[in-house]
Amino acid sequence: FRNVTGVQTCALPILNRSVLVSDDGSFRAAITFGPKKVGAQVELHFELLKPKSITNGRITFVPNDVNVESIEVPIEGSPRYGFGPDQGFVFPASGTWTVTITGTGPNGELPSIGMQFVVRNQDGSEPEPASATTDVATTRLTVPDTTEAANSSTG
Repeated sequence: FRNVTGVQTCALPILNRSVLVSDDGSFRAAITFGPKKVGAQVELHFELLKPKSITNGRITFVPNDVNVESIEVPIEGSPRYGFGPDQGFVFPASGTWTVTITGTGPNGELPSIGMQFVVRNQDGSEPEPASATTDVATTRLTVPDTTEAANSSTG
């Protein structure tokens, strides 16, 4: 009902689906999430492909370019897990992020699997590259909607 398109189930295009596989092949999962934009409610869908069960599962979203908190989503229940945008989280800052999936399989700890992706600015534009300096102001946590303006005012 709250979705602009009026679709209640997975409204994410299948093109956003990523299958992640560990180097040894013991852990495979599909993940679909979006929109990848600052301030938008994120819809998330997870499907465990291998092994058949997982405990202590966790999907973690970590920002690479900015100093904001990571987002952790516990994977509960069956091999399929997810929630719509009305239950979702928001990305507080644009830039490159890494999503990592961890858990324990029937034979013990699974190797982590993950990938990098880009979160766009609130207006949908591409984020500016991170500054070469490592001493970037950390005020972005308190003003995530003005990340682009904060970067241009410090340069």
